[in-house]
Amino acid sequence: MKAAPTVLTQIQRLFNDGPLSSWPDGHLLGAFLTRRDEAAFATLVARHGPMVLGTCRAVLRDPNAAEDAFQATFLVLVRRAKAIRGHDSLASWLHRVAQRVALEANRSAVRRRGEEQHAALTRPVAYERDEGADDLRALIHAELERLPASLRMPVVLCDLVGLSREEAAVALRSTEGSVRGRLARARKKLRARLAEHGLASDSSMSKRLRKAVHP
Repeated sequence: MKAAPTVLTQIQRLFNDGPLSSWPDGHLLGAFLTRRDEAAFATLVARHGPMVLGTCRAVLRDPNAAEDAFQATFLVLVRRAKAIRGHDSLASWLHRVAQRVALEANRSAVRRRGEEQHAALTRPVAYERDEGADDLRALIHAELERLPASLRMPVVLCDLVGLSREEAAVALRSTEGSVRGRLARARKKLRARLAEHGLASDSSMSKRLRKAVHP
């Protein structure tokens, strides 16, 4: 999707000014499912697009490949929207799909390079380990996917999408206190796992997670 950032910016402008901006994800998804409401779907793209694109860019070094993965993620949503259960968080679901689509695109790119070089790959890789911020973002997203859904979903909503704990509690049909506790446990686990990779926690985990999507 060559023009994804531009298209995303345009959609976001409509989202911010349009009447659908206040609708919860479930209502927007229902409008799309029942009557193929394109405006409702565009609102979902505007709301979750930055997180999805950031996730794809964390895994894929090639901007064009990341934009293709961004587009593919929302195509999966078009095809499988009915499979999202009522208690699922759309943001968490999209994050998982974006991660998997980007990882598969990365594996395919590695296989193609290997074929071009006439060198067979000895093992599949999730992402290329280069030094620097790109590698850290990819690692954070990979470790986030390892968390159980009960811990991952508050992190995606609060740290990646940017909802308040109160808003996340409404989305998760939980309490603000429960969301606060789950966030604390999730961030503690992520800090410990990053430490296992030799990465020091010199800044708050929530800031690291935000940078993973908005570098």
